[in-house]
Amino acid sequence: MAKVFIVQGDHFHVPGRPMTAHATKAGADKVAAGLVNDLFAWIEQPQDAKPETWEADLLRARKARADQMGCDLDQLGDDDGDVWITQLEVDGTPSAAPTFVPTNRHGVKPGFYTRPDIVRLLRLHKMYPERIQFIADMME
Repeated sequence: MAKVFIVQGDHFHVPGRPMTAHATKAGADKVAAGLVNDLFAWIEQPQDAKPETWEADLLRARKARADQMGCDLDQLGDDDGDVWITQLEVDGTPSAAPTFVPTNRHGVKPGFYTRPDIVRLLRLHKMYPERIQFIADMME
């Protein structure tokens, strides 16, 4: 079975939950470090999180946020600055990691799409340029 690594995060202030899928743990670690650096930027700390240390860097960012708020680390909510990676096994051998389509206003059903699924989506929405652009953006 092939593996896919899903990176998700909750920002200190910005609503929403980014979610990306990656074929390798290294790729997921790189994106996770970027999300931690976004947290550091929000609390005006050096953005020095690295892929190999992002988990420890996340703890550092959460501690700095708790200090700014004048509370203990355990008083921060679960959705107050968090990043995590979920590893899933995928049946078959995909040629690329599945593309995630989030809830959207374009009329494209949310979910994970393989390459053949994307082809079907493009054909289904071929008369709607805005939807095609949205699908293309999700593939990047």
